Amino acid sequence: IHIAVLDYGYQGLGTDAFRHARVLSTHNLWQGNNNVNLPGSDHGNRVLGALAAFRQGDVVGAAYRADFHLFTTESEPEATFDTRDEELWWTVAAERADSLGVDVISTSVGYYDFANPTFTYRHEDLDGRTALITQAADWAAAVGMIVVKAAGNQGNRTWQRLTFPGDADSILTVASVNSQLRHSAFSSRGPSADGRVKPDVAALGEGVFTVSQGGFTVATSGTSFATPLVAGLAAGLWQANRSLTNLQVISAIRQSGSRFRTPNDSIGYGIPNFERANFLITALDDAQLARELVQVYPNPATGPVYVALAPSLAGRPAELKVLDVTGRCVLATRFTADGRILELTPADWDAPPGTYLFQIKVGEWSRVVKVSKQ
Repeated sequence: IHIAVLDYGYQGLGTDAFRHARVLSTHNLWQGNNNVNLPGSDHGNRVLGALAAFRQGDVVGAAYRADFHLFTTESEPEATFDTRDEELWWTVAAERADSLGVDVISTSVGYYDFANPTFTYRHEDLDGRTALITQAADWAAAVGMIVVKAAGNQGNRTWQRLTFPGDADSILTVASVNSQLRHSAFSSRGPSADGRVKPDVAALGEGVFTVSQGGFTVATSGTSFATPLVAGLAAGLWQANRSLTNLQVISAIRQSGSRFRTPNDSIGYGIPNFERANFLITALDDAQLARELVQVYPNPATGPVYVALAPSLAGRPAELKVLDVTGRCVLATRFTADGRILELTPADWDAPPGTYLFQIKVGEWSRVVKVSKQ
C-alpha cells in the first residue's frame, strides 16, 4: 500500500524509528524542490511517526511497513495565518500523489481563516462543494484514492466547526477522543452545512505516542494524530481486500463505528473497529451469500417455524440461536448446512408468545431475523 502524507516539517527521518518505512519520494510544493526536512516544526514528523515509526516495545505506527510519499504543502510552519496558496499546493500534491500510484492520503492540515480576510471561509461554505481544497479532496476520491483528513482543533475556539476539506463527502474526516473514548473538547464538530454526518469517525487524539524530530518517543495531542491512525486502518483493510473500491472500504470503516446507528456531530459514526470492518467487507465480497442465506417463515408464527437454507450453502458449518428480548437463549443448535429446511415445532421452541431473535450463522456470515410468536 502506498500512503501519501500531506503536511509539513518532516524532521528526524534518518532516525532508527523509521527504519522499516520505505519513503519512496519527497515533494516540497511550497519551495518547488524535494526537501521536506525543514526547520521550524516537526508536525509532519509526528504525524508520520503515528503511521510509520517502529521500535519494538516502544512505538508502533499504524502502517509501518507501507510505502510512503511525503509532501510539504504549507508555507511558514505554525504561522498565525494561512494563505490560499496552500490550498493550491495541496491540490497539486493530491494530483501528483495520484500519478505516483498512491492508495491512501493522510492529511492533517486544514483551513478556514486566511491572512487576507476577504478569502476567509464561512460556516455556510462547509457544504462539500465551495472550498477549492474540498473539491480537490473529492477529485482525489473520484480517481480512487482514500483521503483521510483531520477534523481540526477548533472545538473549543471561536470557529468550533470542521476545517476544510473536512466537509468533502467522499473522504474520512477524523475527530479526536481521549483514553476514556470521550470526545476531546478541542476536536472540531460537524455537521456539514448541508446536514451530512461529519466528522465521519474518531480515534485516539490525546496522548498519542509518536516520534519527535530527534527520534524520541513522545506523547502528543490533536486531531492531527488521530488521523494517521485511521489512515493506517484504511491501509490495512485495503491491503487485505484489494478487490474493493476506495468507497467500499470507506463505507465499511464508517459502518464499523461504535455509533453507526446513532451518529452525532462530535465523533460521527464513532470509533471504527478493524475486525468489524473486515467482517463487513467480507459480507460485501459475498453478496450472493447475503441474498441466499436464509429465510424464516411463517412470521408471525402460530405453530411450527421453518428455517430454509439455500442449497448453495451446502457443506458450510451453521449455527442457530433463538433469543428472547432480554437476550436469553431459548434454543441453540449447530449443524452442517445441506440445503434442508429446519422445522422448529412448538416442542422444540418451548417459549411463551412474544418477540424473538433468530440468529443464524453460516460460515463467517450471520443474519438476525425478528420473529413474532403468537
